[in-house]
Amino acid sequence: MFPQIFISPKNNNKKRQCFLLFSIILLSFIIALNIYATIAHSHKKAQAINTDKARAEKMLAIQKAAKGFFTHMRFADTLLDMKELSFKDIQGKDYKLSDFTGKPMLINLWAIWCAPCRTEMPELAQLKRELGGENFDVIAINIDKTASPEKIQKFLQDVHANNLLYYRDETMDIFNNVRKQGLALGLPITFLIDKNGHLIASFNGAAPWANDDAKALIRAVIKEAL
Repeated sequence: MFPQIFISPKNNNKKRQCFLLFSIILLSFIIALNIYATIAHSHKKAQAINTDKARAEKMLAIQKAAKGFFTHMRFADTLLDMKELSFKDIQGKDYKLSDFTGKPMLINLWAIWCAPCRTEMPELAQLKRELGGENFDVIAINIDKTASPEKIQKFLQDVHANNLLYYRDETMDIFNNVRKQGLALGLPITFLIDKNGHLIASFNGAAPWANDDAKALIRAVIKEAL
């Protein structure tokens, strides 16, 4: 015969109590975790709503600052990321717009064969002289396919715009990309970009970027810290 093992009722009760206590603790932990996740999600959603609302208010303030000629600018109605637009400098070094984020920018696409560009380039150069610096910049990107770097630089000198640094995309990919997005009709095309690389507004054609209305618009962008 095998020896019988006697289990005390007290031991049984203790085991049941321990199991019940463990189950209660586990269930409480799961409930608490679900509550935390729900609160965190709600908080994140509220933050996103507040961020969107704040941006919308800033965009409205900038639109109100667009006077005269610049009332014709096309302001972005959705958040459009422009940081992946790519181009090169005079040494052939590759850049993306993301390399220049941290301050608002005016990005201009132009070519030496473009007659309106010849009129506009001195305006952009003057705007850069007056407002360019740590809070704002003007970046002009040439998209000529065959012109030599020397010819492009001479063009900038001839129109008194040699303070605009040499950037280029001879593949025209940068222009074709924005055209596919419905932003560009021809040259010149100018984009007002916020400090995070998102589109604020675009303008097709030459514009008087050195006049008081243009400077008031740029100052509004700087003030709103977009």
